[in-house]
Amino acid sequence: MKLTQSEMALLLGVSKKRYIRVESGSICPKADFLYNLSGVADKNIAYFYHNQDGVLDNIMNILKINESKIDIKILTLFELMLSAEIEMNNEKWKKQP
Repeated sequence: MKLTQSEMALLLGVSKKRYIRVESGSICPKADFLYNLSGVADKNIAYFYHNQDGVLDNIMNILKINESKIDIKILTLFELMLSAEIEMNNEKWKKQP
């Protein structure tokens, strides 16, 4: 898929500046951004993050079961779980020699 940053930002419903900041790793994307990105890229959300112990796959299975009922509460919960997973992985990386 060859899209410009402007085109991708438009598809994801964010500003080009925000998209670039997420792409460069300056900011961590919110759950709705990842949800939209997974749809645009036709990838599982777990593809965008480390999936140690299948935690993200389990979250995705829950989301798929409730796909027609996804609301802000589910996205917020997903965002919190992803943030915790990322933070745990960051701590593990820091401790590795």
